Amino acid sequence: MKQIEVPNMLLKHYKRHPDKLINCKVKHIQKIDNYVRRNKVNTVGIDLGKYRFLAASNSDLTFTFVDEHNTFFQLFRKYESRLEDKQVDNNKAYSKLKTGLKNHINQVINELIEQVNETNSFQTVFVLGDHGSSHLSFPSLIFDLIYFAIKQRKHEYDEILIVDESFTSIECPKCQKRTSQNRTKSNRFRCTHCGFYYPNDDVIAAANIAKKGKLLVF
Repeated sequence: MKQIEVPNMLLKHYKRHPDKLINCKVKHIQKIDNYVRRNKVNTVGIDLGKYRFLAASNSDLTFTFVDEHNTFFQLFRKYESRLEDKQVDNNKAYSKLKTGLKNHINQVINELIEQVNETNSFQTVFVLGDHGSSHLSFPSLIFDLIYFAIKQRKHEYDEILIVDESFTSIECPKCQKRTSQNRTKSNRFRCTHCGFYYPNDDVIAAANIAKKGKLLVF
């Protein structure tokens, strides 16, 4: 109760008579709301890739999710093979790729949101990194498909934020040291400054994206 910074007597009164909150002072409502948001809002960063499709994490790495399927790699391999076949129309090849991507994204987002909902959070803020790619590129297509997949499946009180993802894959979440040498060739993360280690650098990028989103929320 001390953390909320509202008199205990008032908190007990509103607990017994929640209908009286309508007459609560604005400053008390703001303090209660800020406390709930700090402790009940789950901020989940999402890092996207072409072949390793999706990694997600909250800012402190206590919740992580990785798309372990090899589907994206297979879809792009098939697409590239179709382009090499002169008998296959390029538009049809692209249409098949887009359908496959959409189906897989929907499946993965369902899995992600199902696990997020198990955290019993009051609200989830999904944070996507802005890749800055051309709207005609594959990263842009993937970004749009996942944005709308989340939008269709999230709860009405959940939010989607978009942040600049610059440096998120090379910044240490512990000491904030930025260097490309923090990422290893084997998709691992090891900080050259403080020694922090994590077995998946995509998850580190997602955690840093979540941190950027958390600053906007709070």
